[in-house]
Amino acid sequence: MKTRTFNRSAGLALALCAGALASVPACSGGCELPLFGQSHVFDAPMPSGCRTVQIPKKVDINRAADILFVIDNSGSMTEEQDNLARNASAYQQGGECDLALHSSAVDDLKVFMTTGAGRGYAPESWGSLPNGPAMKAIYDDCGFIERLQLYDNDFQIGIITTDQRDLEGFQHTDGTYFCPNNPPSFEFPGGRSPLPQRGCLQPIPGQANKIIRPSDGSIATISQRFRDAVRSVSVCGSPVEEGLGSIRGFLTASTLRADPSCSADLTQFLRPADCLKADGGACLTGSDGQPVPGPEKKLVVILLSDEEDCSNLDSPDGGPRTSDYTSAKECYTETQFLVNTSEYVGFLRSLKPEASLVSMAAIVGGNKTGPARGDFSAGDCRCNGSAANAAPELVCSPVYGNSIQARLCGSAVANQFCGTLTNSQLGDGGVVNPPCCTADRGNRYVAVARGMEPGNYILDSICAQTYKSTMIDIANLINETDVLSLGEVAPDPTQLVVEVKKSAGGDWEAIPPWTDRTSQAFRDCNGCTGDATQCSHGFAMISGCSQVKFLGSDIPPQGSEVRVSFLGRAADGAPKCR
Repeated sequence: MKTRTFNRSAGLALALCAGALASVPACSGGCELPLFGQSHVFDAPMPSGCRTVQIPKKVDINRAADILFVIDNSGSMTEEQDNLARNASAYQQGGECDLALHSSAVDDLKVFMTTGAGRGYAPESWGSLPNGPAMKAIYDDCGFIERLQLYDNDFQIGIITTDQRDLEGFQHTDGTYFCPNNPPSFEFPGGRSPLPQRGCLQPIPGQANKIIRPSDGSIATISQRFRDAVRSVSVCGSPVEEGLGSIRGFLTASTLRADPSCSADLTQFLRPADCLKADGGACLTGSDGQPVPGPEKKLVVILLSDEEDCSNLDSPDGGPRTSDYTSAKECYTETQFLVNTSEYVGFLRSLKPEASLVSMAAIVGGNKTGPARGDFSAGDCRCNGSAANAAPELVCSPVYGNSIQARLCGSAVANQFCGTLTNSQLGDGGVVNPPCCTADRGNRYVAVARGMEPGNYILDSICAQTYKSTMIDIANLINETDVLSLGEVAPDPTQLVVEVKKSAGGDWEAIPPWTDRTSQAFRDCNGCTGDATQCSHGFAMISGCSQVKFLGSDIPPQGSEVRVSFLGRAADGAPKCR
């Protein structure tokens, strides 16, 4: 008999022949456990061997995610990029979680969550805890970056664009590049040179590294680096956006990168699984003497675009077909040339051994239709600048990415709520009625996002006045740790007891399986093949019975301890049990 104990804040402890079912002999077969929800009579088995008792070990489990931002860098994206930069963090926003004003209060919040009264409780339950309401006020104001840090997430952030060409901008006859959205000097913003695009991470101004990590410094430092990186994407990219092609191109090892300097971008960004570590750094080894793999890192793709995806790999030379288009409008009217979205769904889901480890968020043209992450309808929209928190306008004139053309939509003017907004007054005295859309539909992006596992996609409107709540939803998705590695294969998933302790002084509470262990439904869910879609709650066994996956409302909250007890295999040469 063995027990695995998992502390979501501090790690996981291994204890053999101990725990909730320590009185059950460890054996190689024929054992029957008293199971939750059933009245089984325990008959002493006749085992052929016993496990050797080992010293308990401390095993660290990291909450890890590789986060890829895909940002539209076409000429109409200035205010949307700024919206993302400002609202991904509470830093310098003047609220309760602003590190510049309340650094000690944010530190107190982290202690409250990880080792204090709030440990093991979801933020919605803090109201009845000592100092809970004050901590909840700070927590609610924290943004995407702060929430990744508060949960000690081992994250990496990289940024690519929707431009599949070698260099951003357009080429003069003399070979130099200019940015058509920065007249009249035709210089790139800040005087920098045009950046490589296809298959390349975008740089962070003033930094040699293209990837943002927690080790870069304080939350304030990381927040500023993220803002600088987003704003440096600029709007000198292709007017024909190929976001899905950019995602697949960057995440494919064989892609011909736009520049040799990008050759190592993918290997540095997409990290393999670490070994399962014990005793402060040593890797656990299996019976074959090889390191035991730890949990795979999540891959989270976050896309921001105000136009439809136009990815097309059907050109004669096999490369992007961008140069064949006369205008972005053809991306909407000649969809038969576009790569089927199912190809991108299959590609993304194949990148990890479990499809549930891949998530996608799409902030595109359309409108949220309900509170859930997937309640969304793709369509043309316009930022509504009439009042604070106004919902996007859905009646507008589609212009297929040409909303920045003053002759079509009027000049852009500052708006209190939308950054800049076309004023619908044309220079010749005419009026655009209805006003131009500031974003065109994002059907293809929505289709790919919805192709992820249920609960693993987030959709929201790029016409929203602020993306803060969307970014918080994404942080919450990343922070959900729902898989526990056991360090070895559990021979029989029906002989498994899973318990949770939500606070340091609390009791162990059993997580029952979602259905009777003897039923076919239980066997379908716990077949250890990685398909846990049959279960709606409780737990499932995946990865060849080496991992426990928690589901739905039974995902343990931050700070909880999880104890898994199961019968291990008999050790070779072990003494006989009598």
